[in-house]
Amino acid sequence: MLKLMFVLIGLSFILSATHSYITQITGIPLGFFESWWQPVLLSIGFSMLFALAWPVIVGVKKGDVLWAETGRNSSGFLGSLQGIPVVALESGHKNKIIRVNLSNGSEAKAQIVGYSGFFTPGKVRLIESEFEIPTQ
Repeated sequence: MLKLMFVLIGLSFILSATHSYITQITGIPLGFFESWWQPVLLSIGFSMLFALAWPVIVGVKKGDVLWAETGRNSSGFLGSLQGIPVVALESGHKNKIIRVNLSNGSEAKAQIVGYSGFFTPGKVRLIESEFEIPTQ
């Protein structure tokens, strides 16, 4: 929901910044802001859209630290997601199976389930490992 809001705000900034060009082409008046706002709104709008698109474009790169989900803990108000940090040994995009390095030095295969966010690492689901993964 937050990503959708971010996209809509970014698109509205771009629309507001380009309203004079749209008015000239279509003949529909869209005058919301004065001309000095146009470059500001255009840059903010493109920055917001680029910030959301960048993780999807780049994907997971070799050497990225990821979060491997190992199960859910039902204690607490909403329950917390249990996991371990892993390092990607291959690059890939969502739903691709890549090799990862576990904290104990062993390798495992994992499926990419999510990209990194502003404050969170990318997420993977462990599929195959040399050792048993603790689920607690």
